[in-house]
Amino acid sequence: MLGVAGILVGGIWVAASGAYEAHRVNQTIDQIRQIAENIRGRYSVAPTIPQQDFTTFTQTVAAADLFPAETKLNPGVDPATCVAATPCYFTHPWNSNGGGSTCGGGTYCVGSIANLLVVMQNNTNSAFVLLLRNLPQGACIKLASRFIDIWDDIGISGIGFNNGDAAIPGTPLPGAPPTVATITANCAAGNANSLYLALRQSP
Repeated sequence: MLGVAGILVGGIWVAASGAYEAHRVNQTIDQIRQIAENIRGRYSVAPTIPQQDFTTFTQTVAAADLFPAETKLNPGVDPATCVAATPCYFTHPWNSNGGGSTCGGGTYCVGSIANLLVVMQNNTNSAFVLLLRNLPQGACIKLASRFIDIWDDIGISGIGFNNGDAAIPGTPLPGAPPTVATITANCAAGNANSLYLALRQSP
């Protein structure tokens, strides 16, 4: 009897864990879509998105309040105070440490492509980059696989991976969407995957 109960409890736990993981993936996709739309809307009449690095650009975007509210590590922080010296941090659903650093921790970061051409080599049609840091392997694979499905829908022009959570991806993959096999090969075991999305100024 106890064995049957244990199996049932285990099955429920696995199902619940799977549902929660699927929820986090969907939540992240929605957040990325919203961030991209907000940035494009703000610079819709500009010939290009400002050319700044991750640190500066992230805080500029923060001051403009273009990140979804649920991504803010400190939702009570006045966006006008988000500057490089006093940064605001933006978390994705896999953030676990409750802290962060500018473009560190389990965070979203944003940068304009002109300072990050090494990220997506030969993708000169890219306007900005979204970076998710400290992703577990499973999340890296699931998210990147979902991006294949919405590639043109949200205007992705390239994707990159780094399994050392560095500021520059170890494997730039410009151009066409990667295959599932390529995604799986580039999302390493552990929780230190970085996933880079290069996006066009319009979808």
